[in-house]
Amino acid sequence: MVYERVGTPRSPQLRRIRPALPPQRFILEGYEDTVPMDGYNPAQNRRSALREHFSTK
Repeated sequence: MVYERVGTPRSPQLRRIRPALPPQRFILEGYEDTVPMDGYNPAQNRRSALREHFSTK
């Protein structure tokens, strides 16, 4: 398995690269509150951001 460091110093995380499926991300113990755990989905977050951007007049 191959992992890469992601996140920030305030939210240290590891993301699994290989195998790619299923996607997996780990957060350092004690920093759990820095990540939204309620259904984290990057694609959904992008769609929400686009919807908000284009609905603003």
